[in-house]
Amino acid sequence: MVSEGTPLRVLHGAARARTFLMAGITTVRELGNSGRFGDVALRAAINDGSLDGPRMLVSGPALSPEGGQFWGIRMEHRDITEEEYRIVRSPADGVQAVREAVAYGASLIKIYSEATPSPLTLSLEDMRAIVGEARRLGRRVAAHATGDAGAWNAVQAGVTSVEHGYYVADSTLALMAQRGVYLVPTDWDSVTLVRLGVRQGGQGIPPEEINATLQNLRDRLRRARAAGVPMAAGSDMYVDLDWPQGEAARRTLLAYGDAGVPPAEVLQMATVNAARLLGRENLLGAIKPQAFAGIIAVDGDPGADLHALERVRFVMKGGTVYVGRP
Repeated sequence: MVSEGTPLRVLHGAARARTFLMAGITTVRELGNSGRFGDVALRAAINDGSLDGPRMLVSGPALSPEGGQFWGIRMEHRDITEEEYRIVRSPADGVQAVREAVAYGASLIKIYSEATPSPLTLSLEDMRAIVGEARRLGRRVAAHATGDAGAWNAVQAGVTSVEHGYYVADSTLALMAQRGVYLVPTDWDSVTLVRLGVRQGGQGIPPEEINATLQNLRDRLRRARAAGVPMAAGSDMYVDLDWPQGEAARRTLLAYGDAGVPPAEVLQMATVNAARLLGRENLLGAIKPQAFAGIIAVDGDPGADLHALERVRFVMKGGTVYVGRP
């Protein structure tokens, strides 16, 4: 935020965007944490052919309670927070925030029903006002929620998806299934967790901590699947693992497989389910007439072994071949 600024962040984003495309990810949602509409600028550069990258649906600054996720910052520095988040101070202000986001280029709306690690939350009235205005303007709403209360309130408010949902209760999953609210499980596999520990701490994450984390993620995913919650793939891969970011994000699919989700369902989470979440099922996630020509080919059968996704040999986006050119 303060050492790079939005222009440099967008340039870094351009390099990362290309790694997603090279990894076979041809469409992404960018849900905030891009300064003041840096994601809109990156999308425009990709769309006009200045940069190679995936098709982007972007939210602009996420709508958040006071302080955003910068818990503990002093009030005299609140302007820093407001460079990263659109702070919502009332239901009426939430309506205005949606209008601002749409006016400046947002494809969808991102809210923080809870702003972990902050203890503050958007109220149910705030979120209902946001969702109502977003629907009026033809935009879907994605809600950041790691805990159960934040997820429950977001679903009650009418959001389209819950991002993360690490600690959701069965009652919340049942409500999500009933209302058709998507879970986007931003899960990690064991290889990535080990890599994270080495990169951040040098000594690695203790095995018992890795096992506890994986057990929680996998249990939540199994409960969601058993409850009939619709699910779509999403990575939340913002950390530096010294891997191409797109390849690191792709490993999320392996995490789903490790939790026991059959490979065919994992592939559906990344294609047809994701397209439905975006409201683009006629354009994305399938090979059919009038859809965008987005196709990848891998060495092996990912329907039998998800690790085949690590061997991408061909990538086409919008009819243009980016990997596997003759």
